[in-house]
Amino acid sequence: MSIITIGKTKRQGLGPPPDWLQCPWNGKTIENTFVPFKTPLGSKYDKDVKQEYRFTVDMLIDSQKTDKKKLGVLVDLTNTTRYYDSSDVVKLGCNYFKIQCTGNKNPTVDQTNAFIQLCARFKDKKPQEMIAVHCTHGFHRTGFLIIAYLVEKKQKSVDEAVKLFAQARPPGIYKQFYLHELFRRYGDVNKTPLVAIRPEWCNETEEVVDVDENLIEADGSNRNDQRKRSGFNGSQPFYIDVNSIDFFRKKPYKCSWEDGTRWRTANDKAAPVMAELPEIKLFGKWSTEEIQVSDISLTNYIAVKEEFTKYLPHSSSRYQVKRFRKAQCPIVERIVNSLMMHGRNNGKKLMAVRIIKHAFEIIHLLTGENPLQVCVTAIINSGVKTRPVLVVRVP
Repeated sequence: MSIITIGKTKRQGLGPPPDWLQCPWNGKTIENTFVPFKTPLGSKYDKDVKQEYRFTVDMLIDSQKTDKKKLGVLVDLTNTTRYYDSSDVVKLGCNYFKIQCTGNKNPTVDQTNAFIQLCARFKDKKPQEMIAVHCTHGFHRTGFLIIAYLVEKKQKSVDEAVKLFAQARPPGIYKQFYLHELFRRYGDVNKTPLVAIRPEWCNETEEVVDVDENLIEADGSNRNDQRKRSGFNGSQPFYIDVNSIDFFRKKPYKCSWEDGTRWRTANDKAAPVMAELPEIKLFGKWSTEEIQVSDISLTNYIAVKEEFTKYLPHSSSRYQVKRFRKAQCPIVERIVNSLMMHGRNNGKKLMAVRIIKHAFEIIHLLTGENPLQVCVTAIINSGVKTRPVLVVRVP
């Protein structure tokens, strides 16, 4: 048995990843080759994880034995070594291989090639044994590399490979940029399908998970030999929302802003924050500061007055904490809010947010422009605008 690691890592004592508890353990076998699953957690997490939610390396191995299958190699794609001890895998008679992939980013071409070559060599030697693959939750980095293998080694089309993974690990990949890159590499990027709706167990904190994971080993180096560990976690770009704010309830942090980017750094002692107001972006991505409104009849409504105030749906932006209170906001956000109004009325507001978020990704992929600017331009070009239209459609 062997342990092979690509990239250096260092350990850090943190709790289980957000959304990990409710995430399904593993998926079905794919093409008699792969078993996708979420990362197991070692016994050191038992104090933070109730018995019914625990998932360990032993449980993974035993589950495959029950299905009369043998795991020959486990491929770890996380950007950390803190979740479990790799020696536990080897003790159970399974090889361990780590490809350190950065969270919330597409695996590089080199990482993809390394994964494909590893799996191909293993299946040539032991065709009856399974390859277990995991990232944090077992969906995006895991799905990306398994799909790449199916295309290159199993001669599947990228569409077919994406569907095979989704059937084995429902709902499959649910972040648009992963699919976009897969179709850019292996198909027609203009035919990239819309991703699945985010699963119910996921509270939209995966970006926080990735930030937390990358925070631990941002440069892939181990400084234990250089200086004594102080408990300082370093710094990382970080979007604050209703989910990630829990970080600040559990541990004191310092916050700062640089070039419009929010940063957080762990600190043993709370300290006053001295920072400038950061640029706030819709969905944490699309800037509202650079929108050009050339139509005078529209620019008159940028300074929203009390008579035009309306109920707002959940905007995933600066007004999300207000939920359904009345609030004033810039015209570009009022456009987006109007698009989401039906979701507020029929009780499917979160689904409406996801649909608009996905639609914005598609608009950007097709035009290369800020989708907010595209919306404003479309309204400017839509014809004669009267006061009732402005109040109802654009407010």
